[in-house]
Amino acid sequence: MSEESHDLRGIDRDETYRTLAGTVESVLAGVRDRYAAMATFAALLHHGFGHLWTGFYVVASPAVLRVGPYQGTLGCLEIAFGRGVCGTAAQSRKTVVVDDVHAFAGHITCDARSRSEIVVPVFDRHGALIAVLDVDSAELARFDARDVAGLERLVGWFARHDLLPVHAEGKPAPLEGAGLPRLLVVDDEQGILNAVRGMLRLHYQVTIMADGLEALALLEGGAEFDLVLTDMMMPGITGKQLYERATVARPDLAERFFFASGGGGRKRRRCTSFCGASQTGVSTSRSRSRGS
Repeated sequence: MSEESHDLRGIDRDETYRTLAGTVESVLAGVRDRYAAMATFAALLHHGFGHLWTGFYVVASPAVLRVGPYQGTLGCLEIAFGRGVCGTAAQSRKTVVVDDVHAFAGHITCDARSRSEIVVPVFDRHGALIAVLDVDSAELARFDARDVAGLERLVGWFARHDLLPVHAEGKPAPLEGAGLPRLLVVDDEQGILNAVRGMLRLHYQVTIMADGLEALALLEGGAEFDLVLTDMMMPGITGKQLYERATVARPDLAERFFFASGGGGRKRRRCTSFCGASQTGVSTSRSRSRGS
């Protein structure tokens, strides 16, 4: 079935969102696939308003967003909670409006033409965060309270329907790593992060971060992990400092840190009881010393 995407520019903005709400209900009647719904939302908003970039970043693990259905140039593949406008909205679970992206500390540039941005959290019917809707404009201060209200009402559609991602076989697709121990890996070398994730993804729900200070902010913000694997030597903050500062705010993390270093001599590692060499193929030695 083909649906026409209407150009709604030039129409009163409040009326535009009311029109889109009716279109969404009509086009998505009976639809239960959240990705099909997200793709439809992105197309309607993008062509209706003529935005620079319109799409969703879906929650791929407890603290990582992964690019989902969108319209526009290539998007960033993954964004950590707390990082950039999308990560900030995900972590706070609140809509974020940025009049000038170049004035937003930590803004992630995916398209250099972007000047302003709005990011709206998307929840399911149980109140769980499933994604954020990200809209970029080439105009400064393009978004205001009308867009906040209109977009929040629109994405409320996901909270009113019982939707699941669907495999080709028609079976629900679980969150990657769902039910597995949650592992945060912190290392300033992207190649190592990719290798560790590839090796452990069958045994852990893996989140990777290349910036120790961003990892600290994530942990201090309350993100839950069963295990934190950190490099000892990193710019900005060492693995020991990450451990010491994180456990001041979160004493519960004290028994969850696991250290690794490729520098001179035998690697020193520490891990909680569920992390075993037989399960992951990683040689481990346990120590009761902390942060060393």
